[in-house]
Amino acid sequence: MVTSRRPTPALALRRCLGLSLLLATLSLGSAACGGDDVADSSDWSTDEPDAGGEADADTAPIDEERPDAEPLAPRPASIVTVIEVPMPVIAGQRFDVMCEFLDEAGDAIAYPEGEAPPFRFDHSPSGLLEVRSGQLEAQHVGQATIACASPALGLRDETPPSIEIVAGPLHTLSTELSNFQITAGDTVSASCRGFDAFFNPVDLSGTELRLISDVTNSGVTLEGLDATITTAGFYNLSCFAEGVENLNEVTLEVVPDLPAELIVSVVPDQPVYGIGQIITLSAEAQDRYGNLVPQARITYESVPAGESFGDGRFRFDQDGVYTLRASIDENNATEAPLSREVEIVVNQNGPSIVCTGPGDGTMINHAPNTMLTFTGTVEDSLGVEEVLVNGSPATLDDQGGFSARFRPRFGINFVDVVARDTYGEESVRTCSFLATDTYGNHLLATDDVVSLRLAQDAIDDKGHTATIQSLNDVLLRVLNSDGLLQQIRDAVVSGSLLSFGCPLPWTDDYSVSITGVEYYGISLGTGNLYRHLTELDLVGGGLDMQATLRGVRIRIRVYSPSGICPNFNPVADVDRVTVNLTSNIALTGQTLSASLRGSPSANAGEISLSGSNGFSDLVYGALGDVFQNTIRSAVEDAVESAIVDNFDSLLGDLLGNLGTDALSGGIEVPRLDGTGQIELLYDLGFSSLSVNSARMLLGMRTRVRPQTTAIAYPTLGVAVPPGSYLYEPSGGQNTSVSVHLMLLNQALHALWRGGLLEADIGGALFGEDAEGAAVSLRTSLPPVAALNADGSATLMLGGMRLEMVYPGLFDEPVTLSLGATAHTEVAINNGQLSFSNITLNEFHLSPDEISLNEGTRDILEGFLRGFLQTLLDDALNSALPELPVPSFAISPSLGVYGLPVGGELGLTNPALDSTNRHLILRGNFGVR
Repeated sequence: MVTSRRPTPALALRRCLGLSLLLATLSLGSAACGGDDVADSSDWSTDEPDAGGEADADTAPIDEERPDAEPLAPRPASIVTVIEVPMPVIAGQRFDVMCEFLDEAGDAIAYPEGEAPPFRFDHSPSGLLEVRSGQLEAQHVGQATIACASPALGLRDETPPSIEIVAGPLHTLSTELSNFQITAGDTVSASCRGFDAFFNPVDLSGTELRLISDVTNSGVTLEGLDATITTAGFYNLSCFAEGVENLNEVTLEVVPDLPAELIVSVVPDQPVYGIGQIITLSAEAQDRYGNLVPQARITYESVPAGESFGDGRFRFDQDGVYTLRASIDENNATEAPLSREVEIVVNQNGPSIVCTGPGDGTMINHAPNTMLTFTGTVEDSLGVEEVLVNGSPATLDDQGGFSARFRPRFGINFVDVVARDTYGEESVRTCSFLATDTYGNHLLATDDVVSLRLAQDAIDDKGHTATIQSLNDVLLRVLNSDGLLQQIRDAVVSGSLLSFGCPLPWTDDYSVSITGVEYYGISLGTGNLYRHLTELDLVGGGLDMQATLRGVRIRIRVYSPSGICPNFNPVADVDRVTVNLTSNIALTGQTLSASLRGSPSANAGEISLSGSNGFSDLVYGALGDVFQNTIRSAVEDAVESAIVDNFDSLLGDLLGNLGTDALSGGIEVPRLDGTGQIELLYDLGFSSLSVNSARMLLGMRTRVRPQTTAIAYPTLGVAVPPGSYLYEPSGGQNTSVSVHLMLLNQALHALWRGGLLEADIGGALFGEDAEGAAVSLRTSLPPVAALNADGSATLMLGGMRLEMVYPGLFDEPVTLSLGATAHTEVAINNGQLSFSNITLNEFHLSPDEISLNEGTRDILEGFLRGFLQTLLDDALNSALPELPVPSFAISPSLGVYGLPVGGELGLTNPALDSTNRHLILRGNFGVR
């Protein structure tokens, strides 16, 4: 405490006597001092001390009917500043400043309420302190002087006290990186600076700090304040310490390393190319970690030379076998140049049917179910009489070009082209293309693919049973724990709270202290298992909480050090103490956090004082009036502090442990040729948070990528139907998770990029006993899934080309185009998504430049249908992800409240539903 003057003993005595006389008067009205009815007391006297003889004869008589005239207060001679606050003052702390007027003798002048001269207090230097609700609030570090003044009287404290302001608790962490851009595989180091709520620097020595990232995957290694990242992209990094509310993120760019690998594909993928046809060699450079290196300087050439139309595009005007080569001669991770090449065959006859717009096995940006003009060319030495596209006549020009208009669906579309010459002979070709107007970037994470919705009932179902059915049920256990009562007891059991005068004047003051806290018996109410109650309500951006302790008994000791006055031990029964507080809920990096909004409030209900010593209720009522407010303040402060501390820690534990372990290690899918596994890596992270009075909605970002990319076919990205990603299921149960179709197609796209559909599959197709059989599979389009209105799904495979040798059937290699769609039921078991009852409902088989008799076609269809069925049943099902359902992990610190440590709070007994874009899990909140 800092003060420029302490109250004089005379002033303290006068304060005590006022209370003494009040108590004495009430005591005499109810029991005779020293009488038999008093169980434990000394003889009390309330007679006024002798004034010292009769009144002076010169003194005028006093009219007993008139009250004594109030003496005029002396004119103040000085003003002093009294500050009652422990030193040093912590930034954010508020305290009272009292100004006292002194007379010539230096004694404080007691004014009737409201009659003191006007005064003010000043503080300097400016900016360190601010006035808040009549109190001073310390805000910035430094030495501040506070002085009372009364300009009307021309008085100012000449020796004002000063206070030292120190930084408050750690509130914000800022992050500085050693570099803002690193190469994949390098390490970046962070340095941290701490600030309190007023941006005063905070000493971080002794604070356990670590670095966190908004993206966590196998390519991110965090150790202390160092991050080693092998996956190219942008990362938001921030320093982290437990309990810190605000983390300032810094963006780090990770760029690819030098090229270490080169992959190539030919577009379009055909066995034979016609003279004059544009052929593209698509090439991608990758670093040693599999990152695409878009800035790699790739050179292209053909041997023999052809006509070049830009990077990788060639046209040839003579028959022959040509080698197309892509190379990186310098600035790569190897000592020798990187080079990849493929051979192509150019023949003057070429294919009789070519799909040119869209090209076979290509992706286009086109809104589903809107009109598209499809084009192609057809050649026949005997002349072309008619071209049919999907069974309808196409428009044919004199140059062999044809066109047709139709509305493509979302996903993979198949176009069956039939050309008839003048003799009625047919040539057949099936082309496929992928159409949508929405593609997700396959190299970056997509926000809000997964969402968790918690309705108000999941936060608080307003029930008070032993079963955990909402977050509030966890708070109920904490509020009714022995530990909370002990914390309140420790806070209020202390030394003397206050003192007041004993009814025997000039003796020692009574000392009042609290000696214990307990609960007295109350009615819990019908169907309620808990004495103390909590309510938790969603509000805009946060949570409102009300905690009510019921039936609190405070044991008090009223002690007379002199022993002249009787000691007694009353109890103060508080029918209830209610604490209200609001917490902001926010995403801090990749952690959900809670921080106090404004100041909590605590209000004690009715306080009744009772005890023994033979005192009447009137006496205890008078005692209650004397120090009820002090008891009330002590109880309110203790309960508020205990609840805020416990619930802040509890909410921090629960919210900070929200996440999902699903997909954290990625998944492995067997290759079709049995030569190993394709590893898919899943990157998950929180992307958005929205809280209103009806629900809390949390969004998660996702990215799926292969550990190693095996193909270089051009891609526009991950195909998804048009519409928003974030979905908020309405109605139904109180907890729901929605998963956008994007996640499924991210997985299928990553499988395609990883080379699942690039394999030698002779054994898988015909069995090991088919000696000499060989089948090579190449696929220029990713598999695509679509959701149907009835809750089923459609799987689409297209752009597949088989080069086949089968002795006795095809002694020379033949090329077949293959595509299919399948209908499947979607099921979920323990969070694992699966396709069941897969049925092929479209099958497209097109031989290139050969005719198949009916028997041969039937044999091939049998083999290929079986292959596709196995591919869908096994390979694609193996690639389906476990749905990432966010939940609150129960940490060991919560075990003391009877919660199952290691368990999770979240969605229970989910039922699967769907829209045309989302899979939806609905259930109730509980222990998983």
